[in-house]
Amino acid sequence: MTKTRGGGTKSPHAAPLGSTSSSQRAAQKGKEDGKAARKTPGQASPKTSSGRTSLDASKPRTRASVPADSNESSAAPESSAAPESSSALESSEASESPKPPHVEGSAHRQAGEGGRGARDDGWVGRIVALLEHPGSERRVAASVVLGELRLRDEVVLVALRRAVLRADDAVLRRTAAEALGAIAPDTIVQDLGPLLRDPDRRVQQAVRQILSAGETVRPEDLVAMLAGRDDKERFGAIAVLGARGGSTARRALLEQLRRGDIRTIDRVMDALAPAIKEAEPDEAEQVLEEIETAIDARLLKDDPSYAIAVIQLIGHVKDGAATNLLMKLMRVLEDDEVLGAAVDALRRNLVGSTVRPEVYQFLMDLAEAEGRPGQVIASVAETLSGLELPLTLEPKVRGLVVSARWPVVRHWAARALGGLDSAPSARALALVAATGEPADREVALDALRGTPSGLLELARLLASATDVGRAEKYAASLRAHAKDLQDQAVQLLEASVETAPAEVAQLIMETLDQRGASAGGDGRPRGLLHRALQLKKKAQWDEAVDLLRRLSQGRKAEPEARYQCAVCELKLSKRVLSRGASRDPCLATFGELLKVKGFPIVDRLRSEACLGPEELYFLGFALAGGDDEQQGLGADILTLVAENDAADPKLARMAKNKLQTMGWID
Repeated sequence: MTKTRGGGTKSPHAAPLGSTSSSQRAAQKGKEDGKAARKTPGQASPKTSSGRTSLDASKPRTRASVPADSNESSAAPESSAAPESSSALESSEASESPKPPHVEGSAHRQAGEGGRGARDDGWVGRIVALLEHPGSERRVAASVVLGELRLRDEVVLVALRRAVLRADDAVLRRTAAEALGAIAPDTIVQDLGPLLRDPDRRVQQAVRQILSAGETVRPEDLVAMLAGRDDKERFGAIAVLGARGGSTARRALLEQLRRGDIRTIDRVMDALAPAIKEAEPDEAEQVLEEIETAIDARLLKDDPSYAIAVIQLIGHVKDGAATNLLMKLMRVLEDDEVLGAAVDALRRNLVGSTVRPEVYQFLMDLAEAEGRPGQVIASVAETLSGLELPLTLEPKVRGLVVSARWPVVRHWAARALGGLDSAPSARALALVAATGEPADREVALDALRGTPSGLLELARLLASATDVGRAEKYAASLRAHAKDLQDQAVQLLEASVETAPAEVAQLIMETLDQRGASAGGDGRPRGLLHRALQLKKKAQWDEAVDLLRRLSQGRKAEPEARYQCAVCELKLSKRVLSRGASRDPCLATFGELLKVKGFPIVDRLRSEACLGPEELYFLGFALAGGDDEQQGLGADILTLVAENDAADPKLARMAKNKLQTMGWID
């Protein structure tokens, strides 16, 4: 080596001063031909003082930016002084890093489809050499550039394979892996497979993405990795196969479920579930065939983790055949936990509330199965609760609502019957509401309120009730849906008022009140009042009073009913006149009627054909001993008697004497 004027060294093989190198001659020829020298992506090839192409040693510039998280801690300290010449930079690079192998032009020709050729002026070799540079930023930049160039050259591939194994630079491993992914050699799975267990999560994720999308990646190569003993590499291959999808990948992953360890099962589920959920109908059928073929009958019975994983995968398939396969497996499952998972999967698989009768029947049989724990039965009942009861199975459900062992099954059966507007279903619910356990009665009452048939049966229960506590529950259920009561239920309630115990009759009347108000009417239906008037017309005073008293209870009672009740009570009165206040019932009723403003009591009594002078005289005389308001009414009634002396002259004189005593007349 000889020293140069600048203090550097000069190779004995360097061209003599004034001579022209091969690179210079090539550049000169390109210039004469009017062609620019070849550029690396996004960077012109600068010329050194000797005419050779050189990389800017300070910072390579490429189309791809250098990752911001490059590991500068692995880079050696660099001088901040600018080099005197590019020749000096080359010498510096050569001394700082191992000399890269010389790359001949023939070695850089296109090595396969998608690769690029290279010039034999040595610039590719210098990029490759930078992969061994002490500075992490430069190593990373070199890998990015090689990925952009996509040179499918053995020298480049060897260097990148070495870079992805560099333990001290995670960023380089990732960018070198991305470069190999861009070049896409046939050996990419073998090149990047070890990185699936890389300690850096970002490297793992990058490699998974590359292998998932790589066109040259063969599923068979990924499947081969599943046989390895390294869990990280195997788990990475599982994730890649799941992302790639396809029948080969699914079959291989289903086989992995047989390994039995929970970590493998979890990763297989994570890999398969997303694609299975989104499978189209044609593909879904194929998926089910693959799952059924891969099922290990022994593990299905002996390994709960395996069985649950298989069942969950089947449940993800939105196809009617999945329901059939689940029911087929459930018939042979013995483990209660697995069976519960199968019921949950079946519930998720069912679309809508309408199912085939055989599916409903299968679930009903399972609900009646002996020896199953409560959580399984509860899951079955929950599944049934979301389905419509087929009419063909109604008789069996009517039996379950009374006889099922589990309360949760009886309650489901009651709700299912409540969804059917049929007389047999309503009668079965009414039986439970009347005689069942307290919790069963509440569910049955709630179910009865949902249909006209149910409301009719509730009306029957109220009409025949003798226990006031239960009658209150029936009446409360009816009042909540009073507007939905049909004429048959109303007539039934009206007819029962005459025979029901007084407290129950009062509840019935309140229910009818509510029905009238809900229907926009003016109070209680007039059918009962009409019946009472018929009894009055027949002089059946006792029966008429009993009915009219029930109609007169409460603040909502009709004034007409109260008036008619007072008249009938007057007809039944013994008409005993005594000093002090009288306790005759008719007086209290007339006193209540006085509170109704504007009611024409006197005019109505004047035209009341069933009342004679004796009843009117008694009424007027008795009221005259009351408060001021009652005295006024009594005087008006006595005036009626006094004016009608032709009917009974004696009573007319007695009425006038009483009026004079009271000071009403002179």
